Amino acid sequence: ENGAVIQLAEQWQEIDGFPRIISGISHGEISQVLNTLREKEHFKFTTFDDVDDATIAEWTGLSRSQAALTQLHEASVTLIWRDSDERMAQFTASLNELGLQFMQGARFWHVLDASAGKDQAANWI
Repeated sequence: ENGAVIQLAEQWQEIDGFPRIISGISHGEISQVLNTLREKEHFKFTTFDDVDDATIAEWTGLSRSQAALTQLHEASVTLIWRDSDERMAQFTASLNELGLQFMQGARFWHVLDASAGKDQAANWI
């Protein structure tokens, strides 16, 4: 999840949040923000929450059971951007104002809390 969730090993069991530390807001809260922005601002994107496992398998090349695992995000939302670059800049600014970040992965875009990231997770560890 791009550093938004840290899975702790057994020796870390005394740490608050064991066995997982989630940075920032949850997947469900991010989904609500995205749905509100899509509804109010008419941004064009498709999240993995919008489609079934078969579609995700087709997009990713994963098996259907592996694709189902992509639906288990706890602190980020994966999406395909389907709007203009200009609208993307507006979308990114809207997310930033709400304390979220929009980052490009290898094939998809990801929305997560602005306080989360692989670099922050690595620094925490």
